[in-house]
Amino acid sequence: MVRCIRSRQTVTTFDLTRLLKPKSLAVVGASARPDSCGAMVLNKLLEHRYPGSIYPINPKRDELFGLTCYPDLSSVPGPVDLIYVAVPGTMACDILREAGRIGVGGAEYPVAASRTSDQKG
Repeated sequence: MVRCIRSRQTVTTFDLTRLLKPKSLAVVGASARPDSCGAMVLNKLLEHRYPGSIYPINPKRDELFGLTCYPDLSSVPGPVDLIYVAVPGTMACDILREAGRIGVGGAEYPVAASRTSDQKG
């Protein structure tokens, strides 16, 4: 638990369990392309036998690495504790809004994933 003092009269407590020890994880932008962030994250989760539920999110696929794919976060059949966002920055805001709307516990959004194909650096 983390306590944040917002004013002298109000104390807000945040439970970070869903962020730090997620029981379920969605990979938004999951892909079969070996060089993609989404594929690398999925492979590592499977390789290291992540014990929780894994939900690949890709509207163009039915299945990836033996896992059922979902077209969006709202289609996932269970609660999602953490999302890994592996899509260009132009799509990230909508995904994060959807995550907040359905009650996702936290999000991981690496800077490298935010680059679009026309950006350099």
